[in-house]
Amino acid sequence: MTDIDVNLESLDSTHETVSDAFVEQVRQVLRHLYDLRYLQAHPLAAQFMRDQPEVGQTNAGLHLQRVLLATIRELNHSTGRASDAPHARTNRLLHLHYEQRETVQDAARQLGISSRQAHRDLRRGEETIATLVFYHLQSAGEDLSVEQMSSPQAEIAQLVVRTQPTDLHELIQRAREAAGGLAAARDVKVTLSAPTAPIEVSTDPVIARQILIGVLSGAIRRSQLGQVRVTLEQSGPHACVIVRCCTATEGARTVPIVSPVTVQLAQRLEWTITETDAADGTHTVSIEVDLGGRVVLVIDDNAGLVKMIERYLADQDCIVLVAMDGVEGIELARQTTPDAIVLDVMMPGMDGWEVLQWIRNNPRTADVPVVVCSVIDDPELAYSLGATLFLRKPVTRGKILASLSEVGAIPSLGQRR
Repeated sequence: MTDIDVNLESLDSTHETVSDAFVEQVRQVLRHLYDLRYLQAHPLAAQFMRDQPEVGQTNAGLHLQRVLLATIRELNHSTGRASDAPHARTNRLLHLHYEQRETVQDAARQLGISSRQAHRDLRRGEETIATLVFYHLQSAGEDLSVEQMSSPQAEIAQLVVRTQPTDLHELIQRAREAAGGLAAARDVKVTLSAPTAPIEVSTDPVIARQILIGVLSGAIRRSQLGQVRVTLEQSGPHACVIVRCCTATEGARTVPIVSPVTVQLAQRLEWTITETDAADGTHTVSIEVDLGGRVVLVIDDNAGLVKMIERYLADQDCIVLVAMDGVEGIELARQTTPDAIVLDVMMPGMDGWEVLQWIRNNPRTADVPVVVCSVIDDPELAYSLGATLFLRKPVTRGKILASLSEVGAIPSLGQRR
């Protein structure tokens, strides 16, 4: 499929024949369009290979990428760039976001539309691409079967990743508890060594827990000496979960203990799993986790405002921690040393002025940028106590993002993510 010969005016009626699951598969591929390892493992890559087997299985991911890029280009060219042409704005948005790799916000500015409208147009454009892909597979007599749609690869491709701040240490403990019955049945002891301070990661805790359970389960089943050792380490922007056990070796060849499904789940979270064997029979599974974005701590007793700020930052590369009072805020600041703090003033018990003074007098947090956000309009006092910026409530998304961008907690507004 390198040319689009479908009548674009007829696509609306064709949408009805395309399942939501298939649209979601195509959408996930588009969002990983430049990750060839992800594309190579995707079921749509194998499906297209049936149409052009001469390309070779090892190039399936690259072929899928080329097909989708060709589809985007053809859509963009077929409607031209005039703003009043049918589908032109949506197709231009697809070109800017997926081919030119612009952020949705930057593409929206170029097209003169709001970010909200751009997201709506983008979803419609993704459905159009899915329809074209579906049409091609149907016309070639290669429609996806029920078995293919329910395969592990298809199920994983359809997973919606919902990230949230997660303590990796706690996650490992919960996974160890889940695997406890299997360990007891096989008389295997699972030990854990980890730093005392939390290691926060922005991830989907449900998927992450399944990955850790899968690795522990495999190690427990293969352990020959009745012991599995788990170590959690942090080095700069990465954390590493290391699982070690002694296994029976098969010559010099490393025999994986991690299932392909677990590896594919890890790929969805962009975690890296490697396995190695040592001469003494120790088998090591290393899970490398990118700690990702920066940490923003919000200290405010207004639950509605906190939720609003969390929504404002949902599409930013940062972890949002929340404290509902000053005491809890100080404890979280001490434990995590966040990259920025959004601080309310009027709180019960310890008010924001006291919290700000503690932050500035503590060597660990003295240099953390603090954005005071309050109905008390006294920026002079805030700055005299060490505030980095002052925002008067009510606040808008634009003001929050601009302030956090100014103090370096999120990328600058014009910077691509």
